[in-house]
Amino acid sequence: MKVTGSGRFDPAGDLPLVIFTSLGMMGAGIMGALPLLWITARSVIWPGNEIMLGSLALLGGGLIFSLRHLGRRTRMPYALTGILRSPLSIEVFLVTVLLASLAGSLIAGPAIAAIARPTAVVTSLLLLPAIGIVYRLGGQMTWRGAAVPAPLVIGLLWGVLLHASAGTVPVEGVSSLLYLLIAIDIVLTEARWKTIERMRSVGATRNPNAITWRRSHLLVRIVIVDLLGAGCFLLRIPTIALICVTAGVLIDRYSFYALGIQRTTGAEVTRVEGIIRKGTGG
Repeated sequence: MKVTGSGRFDPAGDLPLVIFTSLGMMGAGIMGALPLLWITARSVIWPGNEIMLGSLALLGGGLIFSLRHLGRRTRMPYALTGILRSPLSIEVFLVTVLLASLAGSLIAGPAIAAIARPTAVVTSLLLLPAIGIVYRLGGQMTWRGAAVPAPLVIGLLWGVLLHASAGTVPVEGVSSLLYLLIAIDIVLTEARWKTIERMRSVGATRNPNAITWRRSHLLVRIVIVDLLGAGCFLLRIPTIALICVTAGVLIDRYSFYALGIQRTTGAEVTRVEGIIRKGTGG
C-alpha cells in the first residue's frame, strides 16, 4: 500500500487506493460503529456472523486491491517493521489485526471469540482515523486539516446505516447519532472545500481537470452522502440511504486523490512571481 504523496494523479494507478480506502472505511465502520450504538440506542444486539463476515470481506477485498499498488509485493511484510515511526506501518498492522480478529470471531471457539470480538471493535476504531493520518504528508496541502478525520466520520456513518438496515439496532434508536454524523460530515466537507479553494493557486494540482470541476465533485458528494442519505433515513428507508452513502464513499475517496494539491518548488516560484507582478503593476 504505497502512498503516492507526489506526482500527478493517475486514475489507473490510484484506483487500487480509492478502492482499498473505500472498502477499508466501510469494513472498519461496521465494527467501529458499535460503541456509538451501545451509547445512543437502548436496544442493540451483537451483529450476526453474516455481518462480521461482510466486514471481513470488505477489508480483505480492499487489501487485495491495494496489492496492485505495490511496487514489489514480496516486500509488503516489511511495512510492519516501521510500526513505531510510520503511519503506513500502523495502518498495515491494524488491518492485519482486524482481519485476524474477525476471522477468530467467526471460526474459533467461544473463549477465543470473547477476546477477538472486542479486539475487532477497538481495532476498527483505531483504523478509521489511521486511514486519514497516513496521508498527512508535508507536501500535500489538501490532505491535511479537515481531510484527516473525514474517513472516521463517513466510516462510522456507513456503519450506523448498515446496522440500521440489518436490524442490529432499531431505526428510531440511531436517528440523533446519524444526523450528528451527517452534520459533522457537512462541516468537514465545507472546510476541505475552502482549503482547496485557498490552495489551488499556490500549489501544483494532481488532476487539473478535476480541479476545474472541483465544486461539482464536492457538491455531488454532499448531495449523495448528506442530503440523500439523511432524506432516505428520514423516510425510514435506511437501505437506500446506505446505498447512497456507499456511492458517496467512493466519490469522496476519488475526490480526495484527484483534488490533491502539492507544494512544489515550481508552484512556489510561480506564486512569488505573481505577487511581484501585482506589486510592480506588471
